[in-house]
Order: sequence, then C-alpha cells, then structure tokens
Amino acid sequence: LLYSSVGFVLTPDAQKIAGGAAKGMLYQTYPRNTAFEEAYRERFGRAPGIISYATYTDLELLATAIRATKSTDPVKLLTYIKNLVEFQGTYEKVEIASNGDIILETTVEQWE
Repeated sequence: LLYSSVGFVLTPDAQKIAGGAAKGMLYQTYPRNTAFEEAYRERFGRAPGIISYATYTDLELLATAIRATKSTDPVKLLTYIKNLVEFQGTYEKVEIASNGDIILETTVEQWE
C-alpha cells in the first residue's frame, strides 16, 4: 500500500505523472472550503488552488496582527500571533501552536 503526504495534491501534474500507479494509494489532502471556492469563482471566474483558503486566512491573520500591534516588526507580529491561540478568519478558524505554527486540518483519502 502506498501513502503520500500533501505533496501529491500540491505538486503540479503529480496525479498525471503517477497515472494508474496511484490507484488505491492513500494520500493526505486538505478539506474543501466551499464558501471560499464559491466566492473565488464569482470574483475570478475559475477554481482556486487547493490550499488558497488557508493562504487567505494567513493574510487575514497577518493584517490583523499589523493593525493590532501598529507595527510590521517581525518580533512584535510573532509575539502577537503566538499569543492568540486561535484565529477566526472569514472562511476558517485556525489553531496557533505555542511556537507560532498554524495548524491546518488535513484528511487522508484513497486515490480512485
């Protein structure tokens, strides 16, 4: 049984290159955020990338930190973000670990 981390869904053409060899493989992926997808399609006329909603949330978090600290100093921003524990963006809520890592939800699926 084969397993792939999120690299399988994030790497351009990985599915095409793997072809039939990937059938039945377990792979890690990100859940769909339909609200973000609909808003993105409406605005740009095409589907967003698989992790675009998380990137959008990251930018919302950074903008919030800049406004709250009135600074772009990386140390001040990191301190602010690390102390949040969680952040509610427009499309998702994320957990923030004590080291500043933003925890993204992932799932394991089987490639058909």
